[in-house]
Amino acid sequence: MAWGVRGELDGRAESPEDVGRYARRWFEAAAQGVAAGLLDDLRTRPPQSRKVFGSGASPEPWGEPGGLFASLLRFDRLWGDARSKRVWSERAWKQFLDGLSDLPVAAELRIFELNERGKPSWNTLTVSAQRISEDGQWFRLFCEFLCSDPRPATRVAKLTTQDVVDMVRETAADIPATFGCVTDDGGAGGETALEDALNAAWDDGIQRSREVLRGYPWVTICPPQIAERLGGVEALRASGAFWDVRVLPTGSVWLQATERLEDYEGDALRRVFRTLAPVLPAGEPKPYVGEYRGRMVYEDASTLT
Repeated sequence: MAWGVRGELDGRAESPEDVGRYARRWFEAAAQGVAAGLLDDLRTRPPQSRKVFGSGASPEPWGEPGGLFASLLRFDRLWGDARSKRVWSERAWKQFLDGLSDLPVAAELRIFELNERGKPSWNTLTVSAQRISEDGQWFRLFCEFLCSDPRPATRVAKLTTQDVVDMVRETAADIPATFGCVTDDGGAGGETALEDALNAAWDDGIQRSREVLRGYPWVTICPPQIAERLGGVEALRASGAFWDVRVLPTGSVWLQATERLEDYEGDALRRVFRTLAPVLPAGEPKPYVGEYRGRMVYEDASTLT
């Protein structure tokens, strides 16, 4: 069965230049944490082929079967093809990081595990940074691993929820976030599970995230403004809805519902929903083609306030 975990930090920087600094911090944390083993593997293998880009449906393998392939991408817009594509190497990685000081709309590291034919599989790790507003100051930092082949021999299957938790917590100590999360659900386009069920746009949600919480994933990071509307940190601790409530050095608040992600369901999920309902978007979530999925309560939060 396919599974995966995603982590995210969103916010508004004081200047466009700060977004470039935050992006570099995010990619470096990934390289030293969740992606470290994969990048170490790439360093010990022969250089990757540069012929894959532009080859379309070419049957040529991207590398040796069971190996890895990594690319570095830069985008001029949120949706569409990359402006530049480079195969990962130590030199290209350094240039990629240095280029984040002039971050265009988005930059991305993609690592694929290769199948028995040497072509990309659905075992992947993606790390990205995006500017999402015209003034270049609203941003999204995103990391997700997906695993469709969970055999112990596969490298992506060795990644853990804790790898993502550690990365998000470490960077959230330095990067002021208006929203952040660690979760195993959400929309294919980057929406939170709640946004997906409300048919709400994630980029609009980010730009409203000082006033409205985008959702209530297993780990939710909220800005101080929202924490105050909920009665403050002590009230959140006293609610009994969270296993861990802590104020981060930036002033944002870390809310972790349960010790383990797999335990975030049933009563634990409902306690978090009821506690955060006053700051959630209004609207009744709709199931996907009749299927109730995701870690969500299918009720309109505004009816509880």
